[in-house]
Amino acid sequence: MKTVEVAIKYNDKDEVVIVKRLTWGERNKVIEDAIGKIKVLGGEIPQMEINQTAWRNSLWIHSIDKAPFEVNEATLNGLETDVTDPIFKAALELNPFRDLF
Repeated sequence: MKTVEVAIKYNDKDEVVIVKRLTWGERNKVIEDAIGKIKVLGGEIPQMEINQTAWRNSLWIHSIDKAPFEVNEATLNGLETDVTDPIFKAALELNPFRDLF
């Protein structure tokens, strides 16, 4: 499993969060969490509604392998962006999801 260490400042301490490349099942769960309705109109290409907030949260949560805090949506929503943004950036680099966007 490929991982990246992300240095953060958490509770006034220098900490490290380990972010991982998702497994097939984890990647499918992130997609499942993010996709809403799928519209199929006549012979056209199906159109998906993607909830970007759900996708970002799910990717963030499923990509963290080790952290100095509980990894769940309640914790995520309470963290400052100077903690969340570098973690999300690493998660996105390891798990780009180019096929969705």
